[in-house]
Amino acid sequence: MAGDDRFSYLQLNEQADRFAQSLLANDVQPGAVIGLYLPRSSQAMISILGVLKAGCAYLPLPPEYPDQRIAQMVRSADATLVVTQTASDPINDSAVHQISYVDLMDYKGHLSNRNLERAALGPDQLAYVMYTSGTSGAPNPVAVPHRGVIRLASNPDYVSLGSNTRTLQLAPLAFDASTFEIWGAWLNGGCCVLFPGVSADLGLLGKVVASEAITTLWLTSSLFNAVVDENLRALEGLEQLLIGGEALSVRHVSSAQAGLPDVQIINGYGPTECTTFACTYAIPSDWHSRVLSVPIGQQIQGTSVHILDKQRRPVAPGFIGELYLSGAGLAVGYLNNAGLTDERFPTIKVGSRQVRAYKTGDLVIQDPEGLLRFLGRADQQIKIRGYRIEPQQIEQTLLSDPEVSTAAIVMRTVSGSPTLVAVIEANTTTTPQTLDSIKTRINRQLAEHERPSDYLLIDELPTTANGKVDKANLIEYAEATLTAATITQSDGQ
Repeated sequence: MAGDDRFSYLQLNEQADRFAQSLLANDVQPGAVIGLYLPRSSQAMISILGVLKAGCAYLPLPPEYPDQRIAQMVRSADATLVVTQTASDPINDSAVHQISYVDLMDYKGHLSNRNLERAALGPDQLAYVMYTSGTSGAPNPVAVPHRGVIRLASNPDYVSLGSNTRTLQLAPLAFDASTFEIWGAWLNGGCCVLFPGVSADLGLLGKVVASEAITTLWLTSSLFNAVVDENLRALEGLEQLLIGGEALSVRHVSSAQAGLPDVQIINGYGPTECTTFACTYAIPSDWHSRVLSVPIGQQIQGTSVHILDKQRRPVAPGFIGELYLSGAGLAVGYLNNAGLTDERFPTIKVGSRQVRAYKTGDLVIQDPEGLLRFLGRADQQIKIRGYRIEPQQIEQTLLSDPEVSTAAIVMRTVSGSPTLVAVIEANTTTTPQTLDSIKTRINRQLAEHERPSDYLLIDELPTTANGKVDKANLIEYAEATLTAATITQSDGQ
């Protein structure tokens, strides 16, 4: 449901059938990727189900993304068609075949009243494509099959979902948390309520949770921290609260448990390449008296975890290793990128068997209770509000600017939340007065969650003995510079 739009399953199915048949009438072939340039709405929900009924895969295209990013996503995914909200709301790319949702649903051709079924559909057929950041300077399209969604949301063992469940669809559709929010309700006979705002306004969040009797909610760690600090009552009435995207704050979880004793808090861990969740930990009420950090827990059904050393050999419990994941939740790979797929989805040896797995890049350790604990990244990837971000991708965007000589991205924590800082070594012709224009040009090319919060000019980026940018030094420089600027501004007020 979305606002005053309320659909029974029968009505949703009928609307999705109409969408699917109209889609097929536009010569769309089963297996095609269909871009959905739609905001969170009942139209988007009908379109998602309609695309699947047509035997195709959906590609969420957030209207708030820059035009360049949208065009790149459409092309790299080889999208056959893009569905826009109205004919007057096209994407800025005339080379892509586009049709409006309104025109599709106004199709006047023959439409069958029968429930549309595609006999060719199977568990390995693509359900959707979502993008994650990549080290090559371009986002990577992750191709997720139907089996991954079924394994995540159909009768799960890590959360209680049923006909009385009411999930809130709060995450952007291009963020894989939306997979849990939508299909967690639909595959268990529950109700999926669409959040009416574009961003998560905390006051509005509380009103929606209360007025719609939301039982199950997913929040990024950063948003959870903000809710706990500013408006914990917004979460009253929930039965289950899932949190993830970054390591959880012990202090914030403790505060939430004290203020919401009837809410089961679940730490959820998992990459897009393993269909949203791979491990979860239902946090007990006395957890804070026994541990110093929140575990990511244990594997969910349909998933196996493997902690391996650099030679991909299993490490013993209590030793650090890199986490590999296998099972039904695995993505098919990266669309149209066989090389990267082979690199990140290697075959590993499990006992006497050879198993396809996903190399997460995350370092973990198994504690004496058999719980996994996240220790950090094996590479330089970071997370902001649940989004995985490769600094190298943003750095390459910075380096494409004619005013920038060298640049580096570092992370800084402000009020408990991670933010990005761009430190720029400018060309000799560049002055501090041009920094705003650099920022404007760069932000046009980046999604909102990728945009640095601060831009700093530096005469020369520090380097280590082996010639690489010394990011540890840069982090100290950024922290000192921005802290000093904050103090100066405060003194001037």
